[in-house]
Amino acid sequence: MSLFACPHCNVVENTATGFFWNAKRREEVRCSECYSGKWHGRFPKMQADDEWILDDHQHGSDVWPPFITKPIKESS
Repeated sequence: MSLFACPHCNVVENTATGFFWNAKRREEVRCSECYSGKWHGRFPKMQADDEWILDDHQHGSDVWPPFITKPIKESS
């Protein structure tokens, strides 16, 4: 699942549920709530806090906004 941080509200969004692939310009990319006024509800809404990191390996660094991922914490 490709995730990005909405450049308008910094919420974590899936490229398939937000307005990502259909955006003609970078300025148009946004989450479902910023695009339609309503969150899709397919997963809980959360902010892209400091635990999220850039995921350049998934599709290359030319994608904007860049994809993000949350590192898996190793169990001890």
